[in-house]
Amino acid sequence: MNVVIDTSTIIRATLEQNRMAQRALSLSIREHQVLLTDEMAKELAATIVIVAEKKGQNPKPPLRVAATYLLRANRVRTATVYS
Repeated sequence: MNVVIDTSTIIRATLEQNRMAQRALSLSIREHQVLLTDEMAKELAATIVIVAEKKGQNPKPPLRVAATYLLRANRVRTATVYS
């Protein structure tokens, strides 16, 4: 199954330690094919750094999770229709 995980879910899973977000992220990375656009990848990296700095946390652990997510993801065109 193809899935798209929103940036906010990754933020909640890594920086806020939200259990449901962690489960959703873990399941999507292990069991499903993750889809994303180049714009989503850039947004993810920038947002993680900004939010981590605002919360006074180290951005490296969430960036490692994001790197795993990005490496497993299939790049799709921005005009892709999701159904």
